Formats: sequence, C-alpha cells, structure tokens
Amino acid sequence: MRRNWPATLLVLLLAGCGSSPPTQFYTLSSVPAESRVPGGFGNTQPLQVRRVQLPGDLERDAVVTRLGANRLNVSDQDRWGGPFDEMIQRVLTSDLGSRLPSGMVLAPGDPVPPSGVRTIKLNVRQFIGDATGHVVLEVDWSLLAGKPPVPVVIRHETLTTDAGSGRVSAIVPAMSRLLGELSDRIAGTVR
Repeated sequence: MRRNWPATLLVLLLAGCGSSPPTQFYTLSSVPAESRVPGGFGNTQPLQVRRVQLPGDLERDAVVTRLGANRLNVSDQDRWGGPFDEMIQRVLTSDLGSRLPSGMVLAPGDPVPPSGVRTIKLNVRQFIGDATGHVVLEVDWSLLAGKPPVPVVIRHETLTTDAGSGRVSAIVPAMSRLLGELSDRIAGTVR
C-alpha cells in the first residue's frame, strides 16, 4: 500500500488541474432616462408591467447566445442571477419609472389604487446576442386599460445594437441598453 501512495497523490493533483472555469453570474441593469416625459396631459392612471412572456429557448438560468441560424449556445459558465423574465420585468419597470412622471409606474406587487391601473404586457419573441456581438430585442407589447382590461395600444418593436464583442460580458450591457430604448418608445406612447 505504501508504494501506491505517490501514484494516488499524482492522480489527485492532476484531477485538481482539470477543474472547469468558475461560473459567472449576470444581471440586466436599468438605463436611466436623459429626461422625463412631461406630465400634466394624457392619462394619469398609473402603469404596471405584467409578467414577461419568453420563448422556451430563452426561459432558462443559462445565458443563451446564437451561433448561427439554427444553433444556440447554452453556456455552462454564464448564468443569469435570477429568472430572466423577472429581470426583464424589473428593469423595464425601473426604466419606465425614470422616463414617466414620478409615481406613474408601480413596481410588481405594489398595491393597486382604487381607480385601477393600466398594464404593459410584453411578449418577447427574441432577446439574444450572437458571436459577432449583434444583439436583437424583438417584442410585442400592449397597453391594457379598463375593467376588464382590453388592449388600447398594440405594438411590435425590433431593436438591435452592436455589443462590440460576442462575449457575454459585452452582450449583457447591450441587452440593458435595448431595454432602455424599448422604455423610451413605450414612454413616448403611453404618457
């Protein structure tokens, strides 16, 4: 048994050298508005962003990037810091709150006033970057109002940007910027 001790130590050392890179966790961040949409006109009923609908290929903990027309990369090391749909909802709520008059946007879970609330419904068709750093946000969104809520505005938006790199560390901030652009468009419509 004593003769196998050096061989066992060598095997353990080599096993330690083969460890995988550490997992990186990412989150989307709010992009503050350059200015607020002026208040004092239009509907003063507050807004609330509903839960975001995602396609199945993006509804996961791993960061997904596009490798080609029919190939995706589901990363082993790059993970979202929380549910992707909830992150989009939180950031969109924050972005809209910085663009619309103060108090106009309610966070998810906030109490709804007796007068009711208008809601933003978001159906994400694609929200992904590729190996060249090209990032796409394609979304259908609608503004619902009344009781029962009915769509009063329905829009389809396709926004793109260049992240400058195909690395996830560059793609995620570009995704945040696209949510800021989407918030600009929504705020200009729903004010």
